[in-house]
Amino acid sequence: MVTIEQIATQLGIPTPAPGSVQAGQWVAWIEQARDLIAERAADMGRTVDAERADRVVLLAVVKMARRPDGIEQVDVAVDDGRVSRRYSSSTGEVAITDDWWRRLGLSRSGGAFNIRLYGSPDRGCRW
Repeated sequence: MVTIEQIATQLGIPTPAPGSVQAGQWVAWIEQARDLIAERAADMGRTVDAERADRVVLLAVVKMARRPDGIEQVDVAVDDGRVSRRYSSSTGEVAITDDWWRRLGLSRSGGAFNIRLYGSPDRGCRW
């Protein structure tokens, strides 16, 4: 089970006081990540190793704690000119990356397209 102490350690900050807003956020994010994993596992009819699930939950919550609003500011300076851009990509929810789903054995393969490699024979064509 992922704890707020583990999250604080990963972030390199002191553990928030029990009952604080930050501790409450982290507990809520842990539950959200666990729910996401449980929902996908149930949809796919699979079970997930508890240790792997804990690692992914920890990664997802640490990522969320680092940038909860998904905002990233990029500054570029050349000579006397300076440009600053601000990007926002957060949905406000804990997200689990495709790589983490693969680690859990819950990746969804397949896509919208079938691709035939160049030069592979077309069986239906006579010319």
